[in-house]
This record gives sequence, structure tokens and C-alpha cells, in this order.
Amino acid sequence: MEEGGDMVDREKDKRESFAKGVSVEAEYAFTKAVGEYCREAVKEGSFRGGYRMNLKEQMEARMGKIWSEGSRVRAVMVGGSQIGRMAEEMGQKGKDAVEVEGWVKVNGRLDRTEMESVVERVVELGKIADKVIIGGPGNSLFKHGRGDVKGFCPERTVRVERKVDGDVSRVSVQYHMTEPEKLNSSEKRELTDLVVELARRIGEGLPGIQIIYITMFPRFVDRCCREAGHMTKEDILVMSGFRKSVDCDLVEELEELGVEVVPWYTLLGWEDEPGPDEMSKKDVLCKDGVHLTHKANAFAAVTLCCRVAEVEVFVKNGGVSKKRRME
Repeated sequence: MEEGGDMVDREKDKRESFAKGVSVEAEYAFTKAVGEYCREAVKEGSFRGGYRMNLKEQMEARMGKIWSEGSRVRAVMVGGSQIGRMAEEMGQKGKDAVEVEGWVKVNGRLDRTEMESVVERVVELGKIADKVIIGGPGNSLFKHGRGDVKGFCPERTVRVERKVDGDVSRVSVQYHMTEPEKLNSSEKRELTDLVVELARRIGEGLPGIQIIYITMFPRFVDRCCREAGHMTKEDILVMSGFRKSVDCDLVEELEELGVEVVPWYTLLGWEDEPGPDEMSKKDVLCKDGVHLTHKANAFAAVTLCCRVAEVEVFVKNGGVSKKRRME
């Protein structure tokens, strides 16, 4: 395609659908038709509006208008329930900058079967996406429970409080960890390999897509309860240290693949990760022990939207601009 010495690569800009808007070829055809119409109208003396006869200038003007009106980044979210909560919040608070195409849930432990299923769903959903955001495998680090039921399934209790007339006044959920046991070295290596393979396979299935990895959010910064056999104060430190250790291995290998890594605590405006005691005081986690509080989740979602859309967010405080930070 040529006009005045300007070439447009046809193959690069072809699209199989209009999901991302019209192609450059369609823009070209439309703009060329408008230009030809204007020429004829000017010759006939029936057109006296503003116009550009140069096709390149017309294209630049049209594309400039499109970008000035804004273009949202399309993202697919991948991970457990915490990532799902962030995806929902991003869809509400960040919809002007980021369009969440969907959340591909990792159900429970990330084993090979689940990894294969996730890749298939992400590749299908991500055909019209710009970025894929993967949350760390927090559900896959510890076996827990007793006897034959020991594994990775959630140990959850639901408490229902009722009014005097019998109507439900509040429902509270809490997760437990009975006799938590971290993965052994071979299981840890297997988990790391699966996450790296997940990212690699998504990249192969969606050429050109940008992949972002969010390190694992903390869990159980306080004891789940005081029942015998459930997690102890020492378990909290072991769980925190092991989570960081797994992420350390993952980050090194993912960055070699070209994956952008986002430490979870930076989404709350912190430069370093606080210890469990400090996080407990900051009220980062819900009473259920495994999800961010509503405030922390909303803050993290907005920050992630800005990062995904590649915009810096500042707030005014006493006339001075500074980056957002959750206190």
C-alpha cells in the first residue's frame, strides 16, 4: 500500500476480527475515500469545509484523535480468589484505564493438570488482550489437615449470627491451618517449574502479549485460632519465610523469560515487605486470614491499574505531590 512514498505493512496490521477496532488498512481505505470525495466536491464547487488532500496528514489526524480520546489496556487476570477480588475491584475503579477481560481462576493447588487447564483458558480469553497478570501460587505452598484428608483443600468455618427474629445478621468466614507442613525440596522445585512453564506457554500461545507476575500476598499473619493442633506462632514465621523463598526462585526464572515482576507490597505503596507483626498492626488481612481487607484490596487494585496502564499516580498533600501510599 503506497501513497506519496509512504508504505504501510499490510501483514503486521491485519486482524481477524474487529475486537480491537478497525485495522490500519480499513482506516486507510476510509481516509482515502474521504480524500477522494473532498477532491471531487472541491472541483464541483459544492464543498467549502476544511480538508487535507495529503493522505498521510489525514491518517495522522485521525489516529491522533483516537489516541487523544484514550485507549484502555485490556488485561486477563490469572490466580486464586485474591486475584479474583482484585480483578473485580479493577473492573469498578479502573475501568477508564484498564478493561479486565476476565479472571481465569486457579482452583486450589497448581498441579500439572490445573496448569494445562489454565493455559488453555488464558490463551482463549487473551486473544484480544494486551497483558496477562498472574498472581503467585499461594494455595500451593503448604499441606495441612489431619490423616487421610491432609492436603491443600481449604479448612473453612462459617459462623452465622442471627437476630432474635431468626433473620441472619452477619456471616463470617475463617480459614484454618491444621498441622501445616511446607513442601519438600522436590515439590518446591516442581511448583516453581510449573509456574515458569505456565508463563512460558501463555507467551507462546499469545505472541507479543506482556506478562506480569505479582508475588504472593501474605496469609495468616496471625494464628488462625487457639485449637490444639492448629498453626502456632512459629508456623507464622515459617510460612512467611517459605513464601518469600519460593517467590525468590520464581522471580529469578520469570525475569529471564521477560516477565515483569511486581512485588505485592509495592501495590500498597511500600518499599519493603513488613514482617507479620507489623502487617497485623496495619490491618492488611481480613479476619478470614487469607484475603486482603477491602481497603487494602481497593488500594492495590487502583495501583495495579495505574501500573498496567503505565501511568504514575500522585496525590496532593499540603500542596506537595507524592506517590500514593497506604498507611
